[in-house]
Amino acid sequence: MRIFYFDSDDKRRQLQTVYLENIIDEVEVEVASQMSGPLGALEKIERSAPFDLILVLAPAEGSVFELYQRAHLKHPRAPFVLMSDDSLSSFVGMDGFQVQHPKNDFVQLPITPMDFRETILKSLSPSYGLRVIPAFQKVRLIHFLRFSRALCNVYVKLSNNKYVKVINSGSIYDRADIEKYREKKVSHLFIRNDDFEHFQVTIHKTPFLTFQNETMSESDLQKCLGNSHAMLKEMILEIGFTAEVAAIAEKSVDEIIKLAYKKDDMCEMLKKMQTRLDYVYDHSFLTSIVCCEILQHMHWNTEDKIKKLVMAALLHDIKIENPQICKIDSSKDSRLQSFSDPEIKSFLAHPMETSLLLTGVDFISPEVVSIVLQHHETPEGDGFPNGLHHSKLSLLSCIFIVAHDFVQQNFEIDFDVDLQSKIFDNLSKRYSLGSFKSVIDAFSNLRSRGKDAVINKV
Repeated sequence: MRIFYFDSDDKRRQLQTVYLENIIDEVEVEVASQMSGPLGALEKIERSAPFDLILVLAPAEGSVFELYQRAHLKHPRAPFVLMSDDSLSSFVGMDGFQVQHPKNDFVQLPITPMDFRETILKSLSPSYGLRVIPAFQKVRLIHFLRFSRALCNVYVKLSNNKYVKVINSGSIYDRADIEKYREKKVSHLFIRNDDFEHFQVTIHKTPFLTFQNETMSESDLQKCLGNSHAMLKEMILEIGFTAEVAAIAEKSVDEIIKLAYKKDDMCEMLKKMQTRLDYVYDHSFLTSIVCCEILQHMHWNTEDKIKKLVMAALLHDIKIENPQICKIDSSKDSRLQSFSDPEIKSFLAHPMETSLLLTGVDFISPEVVSIVLQHHETPEGDGFPNGLHHSKLSLLSCIFIVAHDFVQQNFEIDFDVDLQSKIFDNLSKRYSLGSFKSVIDAFSNLRSRGKDAVINKV
């Protein structure tokens, strides 16, 4: 069973998605939060496999009629259910849509959870209305990432009749406790039906992510930032760039910049990184920090430029699914051969695909898009996706590429500070061309700030 669900209201969509996934068994909910764009409703309707139901919660303004036309042509057998605070007469072109399919329906909002359930079941098939509500209800993993304390007992499903408790009510858990299930291809955890209503109410009323940074230790803030980075990726790839995504991304950028200016010793920070396991976030965070270092020594560190580089660092690898392949920087790296052909193809395409995803997003500047597109280019012109010569790269891209390379090489040596001098030598030789020269000159100043390549933060 496949349901397409469009709703631009972030909090309502989170809640209703949980409802939809528990109304019937074995349901797949495809979600969209915006009409246009690569992850928009219009695009998803055109390219998706057949749906059994198309559900749209929307105000009268917008492209609801265009969405309905495309849905009716592409998925003629699927009922189209429109819900809105506005009256049906407010929707241009939608007056007669209810007679074009026997189960097309319009529902005036607000609606109770029970009425919502019955409307969906009626639109799918009358037989679903007789279904017994199960003892356990499923909840996507991403919802658990929003919390650090279990609101009730949480279970994993082993079979249709067997559930095992994995988190006790009231206990503290962290992202690693949740991510281990994702690694096992588990998409949902389960809670008892009598706890379900409370959990949904909490989802609806609790902000998706809050930073209580005034009272957080640096390690707790880093953990929170790592959680937000994981959620950003999942939310962006599933529903696109909503107002909620923008708020999380911009807050993350601000917090990372604050950390960059705490004047701690970077050598000590690199040592600490040896015990960290979250490569995807950590290399993004370190790239941000090194970008700030370079800008400082170029005397070019305006707030605008810093924010663009940090935003690019947060988003540049969001299209990559396998975190292990993120550790590869070159299309010529022999380690690529250990990955599958689809993974290699996706890796080589990810700068272009991610930049297209970011293009036209209100809170993403064109400079950020350019940095993301160019972050695997090289001074020699043998990078990817476009093989650009150093003269064709923006200065911000050059800063990012040098910082990214420095971080990648540090991961290769497991952040051994005794080998920092060798990394500086390698970078100085490689990036002495064109716009890279001013970047590497500034970067070389970091080397001279302490013995044995001990470098201080801004």
